Amino acid sequence: MRKKEYGKKVISIILAASMMISLAACGGGKASDTQQTAVSQETTAGTETPAEPETAAEQAPEAAAAKYSVTEENGNKEMTMARQPEASYWFPAQLLEWNAADDENLIFNVSTVPLAKRADIDSLETVNATQNKDTKILSISIMNGSTSGNSPHGLNKAEANAFSYWQYVDTLVYWGGSSGEGLIVAPSPDVVDAGHRNGVKVIGTVFMPQAAHGGKIEWLDDLLQKNEDGSYPVVDKLIEVAETYGFDGWFINQETEGTDEASLTKEHADLMQGFLSYYKEKAPDLELVYYDSMTVDGEMDWQNALTEKNAAYLKNVDGADVADSMFLNFWWTTDKLAPDELLKASAELAAEKEIDPYDLYAGIDLQSNGYDTPIKWNLFENPDGGTYTSLGLYCPSWTYFSSQMIQDFWKKENKLWVNAKGDPSADVEASGDTDWRGVSTYVVERTALTTLPFVTNFSTGNGYGFYKNGELISMLDWNNRSLSDMLPTYRYIIEDGEGNKLAADLDVGDAYYGGTSLILRGNMKQGVPSTIKLYSADLPVSDKMTFTTTARAKGAKVALDAVLTLDDGSELVLEGDKKVADAWTTVTYQTSELAGKTVKAISYRLTSGADSGSLQFRFGNITMIEAESEETAAVSNVKVLDSEFDEDGMYAGVRLAWDSDVQTDYYEVYRINQDQTKSLLGVSNTNSFYINTLPRTDETNKSTFEVVPVNALLAEGTGATVTMDWPDNSIPKAAFTADITLAAPGETITFQSLSSQNTQKVTWTLTGSDKESAEGDSVSVTYAEEGVYAVSMKAENESGSSEAAKEGYIVITEAASEGLSLLSQGAGTEADTYVNDNEAPQFAVDGDYTKKWCATGSAPHEITLDLGAVRTVSAVDVYHAEAGGEGKDMNTKSYAIMVSEDGASFEEVRSVTRNTAGTTHDAFAPVKAQYVKLVVNKPTQGSDSAARIYEVEVFGLEDTLE
Repeated sequence: MRKKEYGKKVISIILAASMMISLAACGGGKASDTQQTAVSQETTAGTETPAEPETAAEQAPEAAAAKYSVTEENGNKEMTMARQPEASYWFPAQLLEWNAADDENLIFNVSTVPLAKRADIDSLETVNATQNKDTKILSISIMNGSTSGNSPHGLNKAEANAFSYWQYVDTLVYWGGSSGEGLIVAPSPDVVDAGHRNGVKVIGTVFMPQAAHGGKIEWLDDLLQKNEDGSYPVVDKLIEVAETYGFDGWFINQETEGTDEASLTKEHADLMQGFLSYYKEKAPDLELVYYDSMTVDGEMDWQNALTEKNAAYLKNVDGADVADSMFLNFWWTTDKLAPDELLKASAELAAEKEIDPYDLYAGIDLQSNGYDTPIKWNLFENPDGGTYTSLGLYCPSWTYFSSQMIQDFWKKENKLWVNAKGDPSADVEASGDTDWRGVSTYVVERTALTTLPFVTNFSTGNGYGFYKNGELISMLDWNNRSLSDMLPTYRYIIEDGEGNKLAADLDVGDAYYGGTSLILRGNMKQGVPSTIKLYSADLPVSDKMTFTTTARAKGAKVALDAVLTLDDGSELVLEGDKKVADAWTTVTYQTSELAGKTVKAISYRLTSGADSGSLQFRFGNITMIEAESEETAAVSNVKVLDSEFDEDGMYAGVRLAWDSDVQTDYYEVYRINQDQTKSLLGVSNTNSFYINTLPRTDETNKSTFEVVPVNALLAEGTGATVTMDWPDNSIPKAAFTADITLAAPGETITFQSLSSQNTQKVTWTLTGSDKESAEGDSVSVTYAEEGVYAVSMKAENESGSSEAAKEGYIVITEAASEGLSLLSQGAGTEADTYVNDNEAPQFAVDGDYTKKWCATGSAPHEITLDLGAVRTVSAVDVYHAEAGGEGKDMNTKSYAIMVSEDGASFEEVRSVTRNTAGTTHDAFAPVKAQYVKLVVNKPTQGSDSAARIYEVEVFGLEDTLE
């Protein structure tokens, strides 16, 4: 038996939870394959800002400070409350029970941004010789790192996959689903809002995993059930969800093949074809994309092409349309299949069956290697011009999950979507036939800049601070992709005059409204212009349009002229009415010459007033509207829909909702402080908001919230307030633990207070130790004599005190002089459930921290260890998800340890409700036990219900103590 010393062990009790997203599943097919851990950027606001990080402080002048409290507020405590709204997901049977009227998260999950109209593709300009107007892009992207636990409109953290190259995407699949969480995943509304603003359809995922990843044939049967009248009840619900939430359709990923006991059949294939046909009959305007997986014969056989084995999922034998499009599996580009020229063959078969070949998406798997993935582009390119099919990108979200800093993310995004030169008009010569060429090589930039008003603040929908009118009003880390703007179409096309050299990028260090701006850095000669082409458009202009641009320049004053390309091919230069200086400057342009014309592109000409070797020029806002002012809104009836508090009453999660007489662009949510300054809690684009981990900041037991409507011109309307009561937590709650409870005489034992945060003084009574009384949060003692000892402690503050006591908590015996034995390795195990033989309960006691017991389905989950005989047991170590290399958001949050001598009657010896650690050590009063049961009550930090336990180690003595 292995011995283990605990005298110096750090107690793994973490009071403050933290969250890091990861797409999780015990199994989950591609979903489990996408168990990438999101970027852990434990930075404060400004840590990752590029050059001139001091600009944030410069944007908080005294006038702003008098109105706003520019603090981190609930800034950046990465903890989520149990009542946090989350984006929806279901198993098929659960979806059938869903009812919008009973959905308490509905108000948070509805997208409010309509799908913007894009310019007709034939009217768009190509900027390089290889762009093809027919080629489309389907992006299957991990927009949130897990299926469960995703806030509909972000949280108080800057790290998020704030994708911004929408101009290259036609349809985005919100990828998710796992056997441990749910298989039918609706896109979170912030992603839908961002896509719709750019004219991109966003669709959800129906994910049926392979058996090895937890897939069950009964789930497929649930999905495909058919009523006697020919209807498919799950289809009806899929349509209802999409129409209610405001997204655009579904991606069907069916890979469940079953097992020997229950396997896939041709009947499943026939039902699937009927399922798809029924969907399009009932909802012809909703997108439906099918994945090349199950054949028409009911076999799991990826074709990597359009073939006679899968074509019926697009067009049936009667010639009727079924699904809208198909995502072809990735292997068409492998050495083995390359000679078959599968994409060329697909295009030929599509023509025979009157299927548009550009409704076929040739899959490319970017998840592991991103743009370092080798692709045989010659198999995709049609030598007669254009491409054989469209392009399907699986996990272009690699750019986010592989990055350590937001600037790394932006650079990778640019290389993947544009090209290695960061200029879609550049002639890119790849060093090899399989090197990444950039999406812009094949795909024309789309634009949704087709109607007024057009307002952009160059917001990516996240930031390390929040700016308003160019002033920093909060140091709060935040993300809400619903607040992202239409970013430049061309990233980036710059024509420099002689001696000038400018480079463009996004900037997280300064903003006009939100958290980001567009920055140009480099050298400029006095009087020599440089021009940057920003937006493609198809924008009719009336004589009522006003046009302004807000910018700032550091290093020289700069003349900023607008250069507009018109539909007749001519260019119109509009001179700015003032030069741009170091302070934010709003430049106005006379637009009378534009009346009745259509703008096709928006560029800017910059001319420096002096030589500058380190110019920094930031674009903060572009506004084109048909009136000098926009209507302001009035908010009323602000309500606290629900609130919850942590166990100490120091943090709150608050659901707010309100009414507005007209819908406006932004709703700023503040807390009114005792000195009447305001602290920004966040910004919403809809009539609801969730405040996550709001800290208690005073002793009034009340918090007042104000909601202020703000229109696109940043004019405030009439706000309204509501007050929330906090629980009285004035008297502290006493609690403690020890690192070891079964020890030898003279061995050091450390006690640690777990009392509530409002505790001011801790007093210990440790009878029989060398310190029978002590003060402090932690105390280390020894016991000289064998025996059984009680421990008590008192937690005090100015409001009162409470006590905690444990009888028989410490046992001192010479039998422990050689340390405690590991009693559980190789023990017999039983569990309520497990995913498959590779994740069975015995792997929780095999000593291998890379293998696990995984249980899916509804919690709680239980695993029981049989130690072989009655032993003296005093401690249990548990290795949770993070210990095995998974994301820390998958660590068990709540669990209990129970013991029994006979395996029938169990006694609870430890209960943990707020764990976040990857490895936990729980010591308790020594007991006799042969059976030790771990009960996983809340398997993860979020809503994922799958338990992931890599090891359970029980420590004590092999013999029993009398």
